Amino acid sequence: MTENHNQPKEYDVVLGSQVQAASGSVVLGGLEGVKKRLGNAVEAQRIAALYEAVKYGEAGLNLVIQALRDESRKLRLIAYSILQKIPDPIIQETLQNYLYNSLECLHIINWHSSWVHSLAVSPDGRNLVTCGQDKTIAMGDLHRGKQIYRLVYPDTPMSVVISPDGKKVIGGYHDNTVKVLDFQTGQEICTLKGHSKWVTSVAISPNGKIIVSGCGDGNVKVWDWERGQVIYTLKHLDVVYCVAISPDGKTVFSGSRDCTIKGWHLETGKEICTLKGHLVSIRSIAISPDGQVLVSSSEDETVKVWDLSAEKEIYTIKHPDWVSAIAINPDGQTFVSGCGNRDKMIRVWNLQTGKEILTLGEHTNTVGCLAFSPDGQTLVSSSSDIKVWGLR
Repeated sequence: MTENHNQPKEYDVVLGSQVQAASGSVVLGGLEGVKKRLGNAVEAQRIAALYEAVKYGEAGLNLVIQALRDESRKLRLIAYSILQKIPDPIIQETLQNYLYNSLECLHIINWHSSWVHSLAVSPDGRNLVTCGQDKTIAMGDLHRGKQIYRLVYPDTPMSVVISPDGKKVIGGYHDNTVKVLDFQTGQEICTLKGHSKWVTSVAISPNGKIIVSGCGDGNVKVWDWERGQVIYTLKHLDVVYCVAISPDGKTVFSGSRDCTIKGWHLETGKEICTLKGHLVSIRSIAISPDGQVLVSSSEDETVKVWDLSAEKEIYTIKHPDWVSAIAINPDGQTFVSGCGNRDKMIRVWNLQTGKEILTLGEHTNTVGCLAFSPDGQTLVSSSSDIKVWGLR
């Protein structure tokens, strides 16, 4: 028997009936009653109607989708939260489009006097750590842009990440070292020495015990940082520009000027795979939250998306300039790419299909870094300045 979406439930008070509604209650009437309450001036009644709407199938979900345009920010966020839990591909695509088309540059952060090499958002989504060509590392409030501390070094920090517990900052430096800093104070905890050239990139394992660093000499070093020891060294044929560790903490990936991406078993250092296809240097890599997909960007003006289990390319996206940065949204549904100084644009893509969702905006120069907040609601991008994108 087909469900009648307008059929009143046991405790509904039907419009036009002789039943007297209790004092302070809301008059219901199936789907029509939900529509009526969604037009009510009282925000609390509109919110209650949203939760009721999902009981009425597709027609009710359409009302929730319409609420994404409500004047009340609270109502829009609740509608978004409700729809996020619906495993329907059309609804999820609608949410993607809504989120990105609603993004705007909330503010610009000017913590550095020159090019920003790297940035990272804290696990709680509140703070930002950056490093720049001006030989500084800065930490401050992501949403207010207020700087908390600024560290000056004799040589340039090239890359920064934040430990999963949010207590440490790991930096790779042009003086061939990796430094571990206290997140709150910036005080140095230890310095790791062993590279023969500048450290281009760093990553830390999900359990916070292992640091991986890429180097200008073509080596990748895996460190037990608490003991200050190199566990083993992995080798490319040329400069290693980027490193990443899989979400399960089992695999290290590295991208190089030798045009390859290599995967290594983190515990043993054994090479698992080599991904070939880019024609020029690989500048950035990112791994999906489920660990199944890797996205790479290159100076050959392409982004490639790889199936890690099959060790093969899924698709390639051509850009109008070399692709300097990429980041995957924590929702695992979308990713963003940033281009060199002939284009300077940030583009948003559907991870599964490779379809472009929109062009978000541009910087004054090459987009050097991209990072999402853990909840996926805020995007940070940098060039010589830093832009924070989100829902106002």
